[in-house]
Amino acid sequence: MATVMLVSLGMIILFNRIHCTKTDDRLSALEINEQSLTSSIVTIQHKLLTWNQQHQCVKPVSCLDIYFEDRRNPSGEYIIYQREYAVKVYCSFEGDYGFTFISRKSAEAIIDVNSLYSTNDFAKIRVLKHTGEQREVLVENLLSFQNLSKLSFAINSHDKYKGPSQLHPYLFLGFLPINLAENRNSQGYRAKDMDFTFVNCDGNPNSYISFFFNPKHASPGSLGSANDFMTHWITSSIAIDYPRYMDSSFYMDWEMHMGGCGGFLTSNVLNIKAALGLPFAIPKV
Repeated sequence: MATVMLVSLGMIILFNRIHCTKTDDRLSALEINEQSLTSSIVTIQHKLLTWNQQHQCVKPVSCLDIYFEDRRNPSGEYIIYQREYAVKVYCSFEGDYGFTFISRKSAEAIIDVNSLYSTNDFAKIRVLKHTGEQREVLVENLLSFQNLSKLSFAINSHDKYKGPSQLHPYLFLGFLPINLAENRNSQGYRAKDMDFTFVNCDGNPNSYISFFFNPKHASPGSLGSANDFMTHWITSSIAIDYPRYMDSSFYMDWEMHMGGCGGFLTSNVLNIKAALGLPFAIPKV
C-alpha cells in the first residue's frame, strides 16, 4: 500500500511539473509574441508618420514635434518642415533631453535654428572616424565661464563671435563671445565633465567650431595642428552602440579655432568628420 501511495504521489508531482512547464512555455511564447507585436506596431507607426510627413498630412517643425506625435517614436531619421523646406534630421531621444542633427542634404533649406533647441547650456557632438566608428561627447563652456556665457548655435552667422570665413553654409557652435574671448586669460571648453584650457596669449578672440554642409564638396584644407587641447573633445568621446549610428550624410567637415595660442584645426588633418546635436528638453508625461 505504501508503495502504491508513493508511486501515486510521484505521478502527481511529475504531472504538476509537466503541466507547469507547459504553462511556463505558453506564457513565454505569449510574452515573445507580445514583444514582437509591440515592436511591429512601433515600426508601423514610424512608417505611417514618415509617409504622412512626405505627403504633407502633418508638418512637424522640430524633433520635439516628432516626439509629441507619438512618445514611442524611436530615435532615427525624420523629415521636419522649416519655412516650407523639407529638412532631413536625425532625432535622438535620450530621456530628459533629445538632440537634433541636421543632414548635409538639407544645405539649401532655410532653417530657423532657434526652433530646434530649448537650452544652450550644452551640446552634443558626434564624430565619425575613417574606420566607420561613431562616437559622441557632451560639450559645454568652462565651469568658470558658465555664469557669464551660454553656447551659441547659429546657421551661416556668428553674431558677437569670431567665426569662419569660408565654406558657406555652415552650422556654428560658439563658446565665448568676442568680449570675453579677447582677454588674455585662461579659456577653452568643457567635454565629458572635464575642463580643457589654454592661455590666450595675444587676445585673438576665436572660440568656436564650425560644421560645413559643403554641398560642392570643397576641401576645408589640411590646416592646423592636432595638439592635445584641440582634440580632447574627440579623444574623450565615448563609443555609440551600432543601432544608434547615424547615416554618414549627417557628418560634416569642420574647423575649430581657439585663440590666440589655443590652436586652429580642420577635419582633414584627422580624417574625422563631426555632427552638431542641438539639445531640447523632453517634457515629463
